[in-house]
Amino acid sequence: MCRSHRFLAPVVAATCAAGGALAAERFATPTGSGSACTQLSPCALATAVSGAGAGDTVYLAAGTYTGSGPSVVTITTGIALLGGWDGAATGPVVRDPKLHVSTLDGEDARRVVAITEAGTATVD
Repeated sequence: MCRSHRFLAPVVAATCAAGGALAAERFATPTGSGSACTQLSPCALATAVSGAGAGDTVYLAAGTYTGSGPSVVTITTGIALLGGWDGAATGPVVRDPKLHVSTLDGEDARRVVAITEAGTATVD
């Protein structure tokens, strides 16, 4: 169960995912690898999104993201997909989409974002 002190209740309520767990932050770069998807060890976009649960946030570092299937990314649960992450390995998450441009490119061959049964998904 997701519990908090009275003064943290609004924050915890906003970040509790289905099942009562705190929402997770996952990190991706265009050259990411592995499955850790942490700020220190970001993974590929597809890995970050497929491992994300309802209420999670996936941060995208600057760069161009492409895909090989029918879409660059397919979102199947209520997550936030946020570009503009500065890519720093440590410290607070800093986003500036104007300075750190994250581009999803279908290369004129595929859909960019497919959202299926996502509930509430945010793409920014």
